[in-house]
Amino acid sequence: MDDYSMFERTGFDFIIRQLSVVTPLAHRKMRMLQLSSSKQELEAVFADFCRKHNYFRGNPVLVRRLRGSLKDIRDIPRTCEELRPGVMLDDIQLFEIKNFSLRFSEIKALLEESGLYEELPDLEEAIRILDPEGSRISSFYVYDAYSDELKALRSAICAIREDSGAIRPCNVHEKLLGLERQAERLENRIRKKLSGMLVVHSATLSKALEQVTHLDIDIAKSLLVDRFGFTNPELVEEQAVEYRGLFNPEIDQKLRDKGKEFQAVDVSLEKPVTVLTGANMSGKTILLRTIALSQVMAQTGFFVPAVQARIPVFKRVFFFSGDYETVRSGLSSFAHEMTELAQVLKDSTSSFPMLLLLDELARNTNPQEGTAIVNALVEVLARMSVVALISTHYDNIESFEGTRFLKIKGLSERLQKGAFSVEALLQDIDHQLVEVTPGEVPHEALLIAQAVGIPEEVVEAARKHIDSTKGALKNGKQAES
Repeated sequence: MDDYSMFERTGFDFIIRQLSVVTPLAHRKMRMLQLSSSKQELEAVFADFCRKHNYFRGNPVLVRRLRGSLKDIRDIPRTCEELRPGVMLDDIQLFEIKNFSLRFSEIKALLEESGLYEELPDLEEAIRILDPEGSRISSFYVYDAYSDELKALRSAICAIREDSGAIRPCNVHEKLLGLERQAERLENRIRKKLSGMLVVHSATLSKALEQVTHLDIDIAKSLLVDRFGFTNPELVEEQAVEYRGLFNPEIDQKLRDKGKEFQAVDVSLEKPVTVLTGANMSGKTILLRTIALSQVMAQTGFFVPAVQARIPVFKRVFFFSGDYETVRSGLSSFAHEMTELAQVLKDSTSSFPMLLLLDELARNTNPQEGTAIVNALVEVLARMSVVALISTHYDNIESFEGTRFLKIKGLSERLQKGAFSVEALLQDIDHQLVEVTPGEVPHEALLIAQAVGIPEEVVEAARKHIDSTKGALKNGKQAES
């Protein structure tokens, strides 16, 4: 699975959409994000961002002024690539460089006292080249100030146009055309000269572009942290994941828009495997996706959606949920799931730390084989360098060395005692995790069916079938003994 697929599956694309970057440069940078597997590199990123975030948070007026200058910056990397010996830039390209240089000069002045960005480049010489009149206005044309000859030609052209009006004698018309051609040739020589003078500033411009991109992203990430309440993750050496107050930002926002709150959860995962159970609608998929999202955010340099986070840096993050299956290849959903899992296991080694999150593994095959596949995978993963969380509805999942079993609490006792509505169901499910004995799974399907309006006669018939099956199993065991 490539990084782009992981971004889409985990909901990281929502985070990117919420980033209020304002420059085309930063937008493009965000589309090129990749996961880092270097703990040292990420720690340096977080330390640098913490310093900047604290400064931006304490200087909101400065942030507004910086973003005002950033909004006026155009996408000019291609123009800068054209800036090489022998190439003549046109007026639009020269304007782009002038405008960028002026805006960057404003940004540099605003940041001068902050100490946030070391060695901000100086583009004043580039401004002087493109702004000979010192107006510091963004517009550009080949100014008279560049050449007395050009100034004289333009004056002569102006005089002829004013004196002769719309209808000109042939000799006057030819003279005007001749003067215009001279002026055009001279303007091109000036453009070429200016382009040549700017070539020596190409490296400085490139560095300034890079600084602007980082500044735009840093400010946007800082605003995002305050908006959602993200936290700086502590990166640890041990292969164990621990969150306090983990929440899903996308769902949290949707609930807040409706005047509701997302129930944050505490979760800890250890090597090698944790098996998660819980009723339908209890939030298993959301939990797995949020853990995957948080890991992706951390390994792309973002703070994470939790009150506190202690997480390692994995060489690989893999999340699979039936909600994001595709059968475009012609495979069944089960075959597609197994194909992706096979690739992950093939690429993995005993010394290759990986976070593996599998939602309802083997749900799309018969329960007997599905249970066998889950058990086999838990057994194999127990010997690998992996932190795995596997959600399942299957009974009889065995406990191998190091296997933990968690359950989402699910329906509250109040709801389990009697009839209840769908609204009550959605509001009263407890999403907290509790440790359970191996193989223990919730039995709340009939309660949920009842809540969503399945006729009572169907629910009662289902209960009779369950009791009948339990009785048959009990009698079978007694006969065997």
